Amino acid sequence: MPKTKLTAAFVTSASCEEGSRIEYWDTVRTGLGLRVSGKGTKSWVYWYRANGQAKRWTFGRFPAIDLAGARETALDAEAVVHKGGDPALNKQQNKSLQSHTVEALSHEFIERHAKKNRESSWKESQRIFSAYINPAIGRQPITDVTRPEIRNILNNV
Repeated sequence: MPKTKLTAAFVTSASCEEGSRIEYWDTVRTGLGLRVSGKGTKSWVYWYRANGQAKRWTFGRFPAIDLAGARETALDAEAVVHKGGDPALNKQQNKSLQSHTVEALSHEFIERHAKKNRESSWKESQRIFSAYINPAIGRQPITDVTRPEIRNILNNV
């Protein structure tokens, strides 16, 4: 695993033998690496320790993410690790949340909580979702909902 100061010119010209793979580790941003495959694919990786385990997180490809962007992402990941988090796990959780729409989660809420907990007003909760919330923001991923959108819904009620 060679260490080198990654530069834009180096990243562009980096290559390795067909059928192999090599990782170049940046001396400027600790943990940041460029993985180069024999077919010429270049991916950014970040190496870190979380919960006592060494982990490697692949977070993008070159040229979609340039060197400056990769260093910025590695810096953000380092901050997450410093606070006790796991950048790869955070990304997986965000992906799964993005696939959930407000409408899907409202149905799940009614079925899993309102009905099962014998909430006496589960039909009223379902009516509110159907009449106000789902028509306004039901198709949006839950992670994209903003405070002003919620405020507008409440003001219209």
